Amino acid sequence: MVDRAVLGRRNNGNYGLFVSPPGVNAYTAADDALGFSTQWGHAAAIHAEGLIALNGVNWSSWVSFPALPYVPHILAGWYESATGNYYYAQAETFSAGGTWGGSTTNFFGPYVEVKADQLRVSQAQDKGAGWYIKYYVLRQPGGD
Repeated sequence: MVDRAVLGRRNNGNYGLFVSPPGVNAYTAADDALGFSTQWGHAAAIHAEGLIALNGVNWSSWVSFPALPYVPHILAGWYESATGNYYYAQAETFSAGGTWGGSTTNFFGPYVEVKADQLRVSQAQDKGAGWYIKYYVLRQPGGD
């Protein structure tokens, strides 16, 4: 059994909170082998962002962003240009009056396919003109 969490000083002299994945010793692991570290100053920082207009097309074209040495996490949701509202809920219901509940329209989130330097999305449902998909490419904790 290995020590998976360290609160204090690691073998390399760094102080903080360090958590390792199963089977990895948090005292001796390389920094990039940890699952979490308070030493990371850029955990989940936004690497790139943008809007994609789909206009009834199921899958968008590939959108490029500066390459990362890994496949990043992506956040994606709906953006309605007429109101300036963003919708990131998955399978939630939204009423015509602007509050949750009541008459409903489903807001299923877009499907996302991602590589280390590109992404594309599927709108899953056609919302019509004035709707876009807003995306954020996140740096993984510990990534460069």
